[in-house]
Amino acid sequence: MSTDNDFPSKAHCLVRLYGLQEFIVITPADRNKAIDSESRAKVLLSSVSVALTNSSSSIPVFIQIQQPWRQMYCGTSVMSEMSVEFDVIHLTRIPQQYSHLAGLLDVFKSKLATQVTPRPTVDVAVRFTYQLQEWVNSPWPQEPPDLSSPMEDEIGCSSFGSLPFGAIEDPISALQLFCSWYSLSEDMIVENQNYSDLDPLLAPQWTAKINKTEDPRCLLGTYIHKFLKHCYSKETTRDLLWNILSDEEENDATADISHALHRLTENKVGYNIPSLSNVVSKAGSRLAVKQAEAPISHDTINDILLFLFPDAKDPLEKANDEREEENTCENNNPSKFTALLESLPKRLKTAPTDSLVYRLAVCLCIVNKHNGGLKGLAQMWQEFVLEMRYRWENKYEIEGINKSAPHLGSCLLYQKLQMLNSCIEKKIQRETLFKGYTSQTNIDSNSSEMEVENNCASNDKSESENRKRKEECSNKSERKKSDSSGDDDDEFYECQDSPSKSPTELDKDVDEKEDSSETMDTSLSESSSFVDLLTHKPEGRLSAFNDIQLLSTGEQLYIPVTQEPAPMTEDMLEEHAEILAKLGTSAEGAQLRARMQSACLISDMESFKAANPGCVIEDFVRWYSPRDWIEEESTGSNDNSQTKQKGYLSPRMQIPGNVWYEAWQSAKPVPAYRQKRLFDDTKEAEKVLHFLSAMKPADVILQLMPCLIHAAIMKVVENDDSDIPRLLHIFRPKCDKEKTKSQGHLTKKLNIRRIY
Repeated sequence: MSTDNDFPSKAHCLVRLYGLQEFIVITPADRNKAIDSESRAKVLLSSVSVALTNSSSSIPVFIQIQQPWRQMYCGTSVMSEMSVEFDVIHLTRIPQQYSHLAGLLDVFKSKLATQVTPRPTVDVAVRFTYQLQEWVNSPWPQEPPDLSSPMEDEIGCSSFGSLPFGAIEDPISALQLFCSWYSLSEDMIVENQNYSDLDPLLAPQWTAKINKTEDPRCLLGTYIHKFLKHCYSKETTRDLLWNILSDEEENDATADISHALHRLTENKVGYNIPSLSNVVSKAGSRLAVKQAEAPISHDTINDILLFLFPDAKDPLEKANDEREEENTCENNNPSKFTALLESLPKRLKTAPTDSLVYRLAVCLCIVNKHNGGLKGLAQMWQEFVLEMRYRWENKYEIEGINKSAPHLGSCLLYQKLQMLNSCIEKKIQRETLFKGYTSQTNIDSNSSEMEVENNCASNDKSESENRKRKEECSNKSERKKSDSSGDDDDEFYECQDSPSKSPTELDKDVDEKEDSSETMDTSLSESSSFVDLLTHKPEGRLSAFNDIQLLSTGEQLYIPVTQEPAPMTEDMLEEHAEILAKLGTSAEGAQLRARMQSACLISDMESFKAANPGCVIEDFVRWYSPRDWIEEESTGSNDNSQTKQKGYLSPRMQIPGNVWYEAWQSAKPVPAYRQKRLFDDTKEAEKVLHFLSAMKPADVILQLMPCLIHAAIMKVVENDDSDIPRLLHIFRPKCDKEKTKSQGHLTKKLNIRRIY
């Protein structure tokens, strides 16, 4: 036992009752099976006494009896010359004689059962506890609801863009004040039924304690819990919304199916089959529902969509919102959690705080709480998907999504919207560039036909040579005509060019500087370098590549206009890796795997061949992979002693069966805008839209949970009250003031030690 354990702040109840430092507690393994009979308790105590005697241990051992909430124990401690029995008495009402110190001392001395005379004095420790549970002038834990806001009468939530925070009920259940006296001799104080020396104002130590409400209802936790519990739902959007869709929506769906069946059963003709976007119905900007049965009203839907897509607002509203955001940013003071907030995007696969996905996560969490639960969430998600399709078909970029390749460090939903935004951007560029390329193609085909006819008419050779020449000319003319006539049927694809000049202007500038390639000698022999014969005019040139010349012709080497590689999300990368792994380790599988991985390489080779007639694979390597070209300097034998750059391919490029050689052989001189698109924006956009529309509400919640957790952490940091004054600084002057009023002659100051 130790007096230091008198009235500890946080300890076991036996420490407060007996001041013990070490003890053993025996409790039932099953908390529902309490030791509720005195006979069982005595049997256990006798067994404990035997064990302590045999082990010569003096550590007290306690047995918990009755129900756990009563905190009742009986115990024993066996020493060499004495033993101590511990009992706990639980009284419903305290007897009058035990309500003061004198009565308690009588009980204690009677329990000692000792014949020692005179009896030693008893040291006591006294504590008075004052508890305040009800206070009249207490503020509301939440501000009154704003009836003019979209949330109307909801407490603690004023908008769709901010998570609520705080407790609905008072988190403090009671305030306790303890007045304590330590190590007092029984001869120093008198306290009985009629008189007491223990004045709380003269207590040497005051201690304050706040009792918190057990598991109080808090807004942030309630919102997240109700949002998260729908993760186990198996219902689809159709299952939830089938009874609120209007007849117009159902008729449109039936018409779409019949239209698709008609397209599948119609007679085949000689022109291209329409793309998937022509079969799928044109998206509207709103979902046709029965307003009387819909969980979310039409006006609320409009408010939510304007919050999610601020680019649809009026310019005046945009300016006001930007001004409010600037004021909010100015009012935000530097926080001690700055390092934590900066590291959150690295720890969570979330989305930027100013992104559409971040706003969507917060909005759907609030909609789930106030607007119909899971059914309202499904309706809002369907509206979001329709808005995405509307923006794709009408070429409106998605605000709040970065214009770049999918960022693999963000959540999958954000990556999908990045992919859709890239498709919209690519669609705008493709349709803008398509017009210029179409007119240029017609001009080139007509001019080439005139050149062929003039060349055929000017030949003065023998009849056999003329006949052969005419056949060649007619074949070329037919090929050109077929190319010209196929402009309306074939689909040409373009990639992004330099913003200052169009591809047509670049080709014209190059043609003015270069002589006609048709007059060059085409007698180069095909060797291991795979020389591209001069059989076409240069197309798709972007700019000259330094001062490097082609090895076979000595002409300037030009950088071609190439296609950008197709961006991929993390699920696409996993699917692609899985397909490559399934090909196996056989020779055919390895060849097919290499072919799948070299699609971008072949496209660049075709663009390079089209821009540099007469090039060889060494020229391509010098531009595409300079590390695989080893240069050697050789001085010429002429008088000027000019230095020529010569070199050879790296050893890995000279391995037999190299993929680069095979790709070079199969590549044809085709400019980038005539190639098959590496990034089919139409196909990828439809895949993203199908992914979004096929998601169940439970899947949507799982995809948005990282962003919602991010928003919750941000909300907690925003409400950090680091400037709360310590209770000690409030209590000390008040205690001194009360002490001066009541006992002016007292010079001893109150010792306020612990505030917890």
